[in-house]
Amino acid sequence: ASGELPLSPLTAAVRPGPSFSGHPSIISSNFGDIMGIERAVPWDFDLALSPMERVLLTASGNVQRIMSAFYNATVTVNILENRRTAPGKYSRKVSLECLREVFCVATSTVELASPPLVDAVDSNRVGIGQLFRKFNLMPRFNLLSASRQGDVFVRRYTLAAPGILCDIVEEFQPGMWELREKEGWVDDGRGEGASGAGPRAPQLPHFGDVMSPNQTSVTVLSADFSAVERVVLTATNLQRLMSSYYHAPCTSTAVVCERIQRGRYKHKAEFSCFGEVFCVAHTTVNLASPEMIDAVESNRVDIAQLFRAYDVLPEFKLLDVGRAHDLGLWRVYELRAPGMLCEIHEKFSPALLQMGSRGHLLGALSDDDEEVEDGGGLSEAERLPRRLSEMHTLLPPALLMQSIPLHPQAKRTVSRARAAIRRILRGVDPRLLVVVGPCSIHDPPAALQYAQWLAPLQAELSAELLLVMRCYFEKPRTRVGWKGLINDPDLCGSFNTGKGLRIARRLLLDINALGVPTACEVLDPIHFQYYVDGLAWASVGARTVESPIHRQLASGLALPVGIKNSTAGNVQVAVDALVSAGQQHHFPSITPHGLIAGITTTGNKDTHLILRGGSGGPNYDAASVRGTEELLRKSGLPARIMVDCSHGNSERQHERQLVVAESVAQQLLASRGSSSGCPIVGAMLESNLVAGRQDLALGGGGLVRGQSVTDGCLGLPETEQALRALARAVRERRA
Repeated sequence: ASGELPLSPLTAAVRPGPSFSGHPSIISSNFGDIMGIERAVPWDFDLALSPMERVLLTASGNVQRIMSAFYNATVTVNILENRRTAPGKYSRKVSLECLREVFCVATSTVELASPPLVDAVDSNRVGIGQLFRKFNLMPRFNLLSASRQGDVFVRRYTLAAPGILCDIVEEFQPGMWELREKEGWVDDGRGEGASGAGPRAPQLPHFGDVMSPNQTSVTVLSADFSAVERVVLTATNLQRLMSSYYHAPCTSTAVVCERIQRGRYKHKAEFSCFGEVFCVAHTTVNLASPEMIDAVESNRVDIAQLFRAYDVLPEFKLLDVGRAHDLGLWRVYELRAPGMLCEIHEKFSPALLQMGSRGHLLGALSDDDEEVEDGGGLSEAERLPRRLSEMHTLLPPALLMQSIPLHPQAKRTVSRARAAIRRILRGVDPRLLVVVGPCSIHDPPAALQYAQWLAPLQAELSAELLLVMRCYFEKPRTRVGWKGLINDPDLCGSFNTGKGLRIARRLLLDINALGVPTACEVLDPIHFQYYVDGLAWASVGARTVESPIHRQLASGLALPVGIKNSTAGNVQVAVDALVSAGQQHHFPSITPHGLIAGITTTGNKDTHLILRGGSGGPNYDAASVRGTEELLRKSGLPARIMVDCSHGNSERQHERQLVVAESVAQQLLASRGSSSGCPIVGAMLESNLVAGRQDLALGGGGLVRGQSVTDGCLGLPETEQALRALARAVRERRA
């Protein structure tokens, strides 16, 4: 209740103390302190910094909170030096540690001009590092300098309040964004290591407000949030954080300011960046201070600026957090200070960490660009780096996977199919692997209908065939053309990739829930990470078979992979790719939470070659298959071959897939009783609800439901005919 918020006599005693002129700031920007201003503007610096480095650059005494939230681990302050150099003057040096690694060393000089402050420090009643918190003083932040000294990132700034001035130099260590827990040690919430594993005991959160506790722990937040999301959820200075993160102005607009009764008010504000609203905040304000009430009621102080206007540092208490159905975050928290209590409900846009898409995030101009002073009157698009018109950030893969999780039935489908394919490749399972389905997915409901048709046929033929449905979401183009569902889900050139990834992942889960395993081509190495857990099998296509990136990626996939010969029909490049995919590789990639990381793979031995024909003609015949078998054995690889009945082997005539499938069936039968056996372990068919293909119109209008918009496909009757012929050949071969 508002009556429970008396003014602090200690604060009143401190406030009249003299203030310092301090040092001149190198910036003229407003950083958006706690509910302080309507517009936060980033410092226009020359350093090349990452978004989180920019957040640290403008952190006003809450580095502990930021790092504890980022790692979901305790941050400990170790005092290295703490001495009085003259009356009211002190020198302090500390190291900040997380996961038992020092990530920052801070050296500060403190000058006190208020007798209550000096007395509190000299009598050891208050630590120097806790003055702002203990006396509820809102510090004014001035950034003095920032630089890189070798691998160390250094900043100097001041925190000033009536009667106190701190001049601080912080040295951030290299590798601070790559800290790892030491083996045999777990964070117990106290900043001390405990051997062994086991659940962490619940701990009260210490949020590390401005220079307050020696230990900061925000580990109460669920691991379902990404590192940056945890930083946002525990922030008291949202405008400053987002302005720094994006290096762009951040605006707060009051939408509603309503008086409920004297001393009690409602406030609604919208926070925007790049013209996009990223947060809507509903605040209930209770005031117990007559001075504050009069200031608000007389319109002398905006209700959203009370903390800053009275230089009072609020205590932050996080009450609840979560993620809405649209994947946007929300949180409820309190800001409490003498005479004032605010309860704030904030709802964040799903695009919170995806705004802006501004080309300047990529860095400097192209080498051949001419500098234009003051922008030269160019539009924003014209000021982007040359040949970049737009850039959209995406949710980290882990967030999409958590919001659309694999349910138990889908997990069973994936794991059982992967295991079965491995047994087929190793000759333990005599069945034939058949990857069958649309050339590409453009209509998810029609694709699900196809899966519903395939499910009973799969069950009927399961003794002879392992059917895996083609779910190809991306299309490699020789020149140009529609690039697939993920890149352009609305079929109109809008390239809403985030939407495409959500649709693709949801469809995979729905198909797996039917008991039908799925397959896809490895095309974009980043997109693939958003849905690979829903796949039983993957392929490297004819246009990427010589790509080192795709060979490296195949070497680390935890599922079987087929690799095609090139579009020209060159089989040797596929053999080389198989050799490469079987070896260990080291390369850069992203983690599930979207961080850049160095990846080391172990090599993938569950691979096979796919014959798909080429510009030189088909290569599905028995002589071509035996020639490929010889190439594989010469390279020390097992002879495992899948025949693609479409593409070059069907000479782009979808009906001829039946001819190729019949040839595969005859080769299987011909191997009956042979000591050498048949190297064919699988077949691929392009199939859809309706036979043939159609041209894609902008927006997808006028399309025939269930007919391909890329390569021509077999219809359902022809598909069933081909599958039954293959099943019959497998059955007779075993007889």
